[in-house]
Amino acid sequence: MGCDADAEVLDQVEDGSVVEVKLVWSPTCQATWTKVTIDPSYESPVFGTHWYTPTLGGVQEAYPTPTPTFANPSVYSLMGNWKATNKACFNDVDEEYDPAPIVLDPGTVAPPLSQHGLCTNWI
Repeated sequence: MGCDADAEVLDQVEDGSVVEVKLVWSPTCQATWTKVTIDPSYESPVFGTHWYTPTLGGVQEAYPTPTPTFANPSVYSLMGNWKATNKACFNDVDEEYDPAPIVLDPGTVAPPLSQHGLCTNWI
């Protein structure tokens, strides 16, 4: 689609040199997406997800990312709306697990970050 030509990394997180997740956006395409890259020799499953909140509010939703493999160590999510609030995550649970969920109820305790993965900041 040509969106890589002017793509900018908004934020990224890494788990050592094994997993790297980037939240990317393209001014030309007016879109955001998640890029997950693993060390090809890494044998544990890695699930990436592009999370977003709808522009007019609501519960966060996900664009799962294909699972990276030895043969395909870099994968991309579907493109999302750049006007929404977005973040990129990876985890070792499943494609719709958020290791750092939005906590709406002040009495709710979210799992500690990096217990099962990492996320970029919401942007």
